[in-house]
Amino acid sequence: MDKKPEHRDLPELQNRLLLLNKGADIVEGKVKRGRRLSQGKISQITSSCAGFTLLEVLISMVILSIALLGLAALATTTIRSNTFSNDYTTATSIAQNQLESLINLNFGALDAQNGVNGTSGKHTWTNSVTGAGSTRTIGVTVSWTSAYGNAKNVVLTSIKSNT
Repeated sequence: MDKKPEHRDLPELQNRLLLLNKGADIVEGKVKRGRRLSQGKISQITSSCAGFTLLEVLISMVILSIALLGLAALATTTIRSNTFSNDYTTATSIAQNQLESLINLNFGALDAQNGVNGTSGKHTWTNSVTGAGSTRTIGVTVSWTSAYGNAKNVVLTSIKSNT
């Protein structure tokens, strides 16, 4: 019966090893004097108490390192996505606010708003009012430069009637 020794069995195992080194033989838990065990038997008994080998530790560290590198790449991608989402949401909010303020103006005052622009943080907005007669197409373009140097923009458009 090959049973791995538990921590509390360690002193008993050390005693047995001491007896084995002095020439005793242990059979079913009883000490029997007489013949000496070979070094192979002693190492077989002590090997059940051994920990991890250096190779096992190194292999597990390599696997752990690869997993951590994957997580670092995932974290970087997540940060980039969150930055873009934040910029896009801010731009959409600016465009929506500007468009609503233009829609709330009197119909006659809309033409004067064509080409008006402004800045909010790193976002720049520009109004456009086009059309003739009793309808106007109102547009707001919000532009910004992303953290990676790419030009981005959001365009919202609505139509207002003079009725």
